[in-house]
Amino acid sequence: KAVIASDLAAMKEVITDNKNGFLFKSQDPTALADKIVHVLLNPDLSLQVEKNALQLMKDEYSWIAVGNKMKDYYFRVSNNSINAIDNICDDRTVTDD
Repeated sequence: KAVIASDLAAMKEVITDNKNGFLFKSQDPTALADKIVHVLLNPDLSLQVEKNALQLMKDEYSWIAVGNKMKDYYFRVSNNSINAIDNICDDRTVTDD
């Protein structure tokens, strides 16, 4: 089902109004009522928003998507650590005495 949420910062990070959900001005009951009416009067838009939201959840927030993001992060961090160690070693000269 379509999501109607207040326009708090956390909600706006995930929801784009009229694309994958519906946002209304926080602490404004009239804005909420207007948004509910808007959703009810636009069933085709509501259906498209639901489809977009489901696709976003699959692409960005599924276990597979989150796991891939974590894997990429760990590879970046480990590669940066290896590069830093290599740079330190390259800066030193080793001599045999």
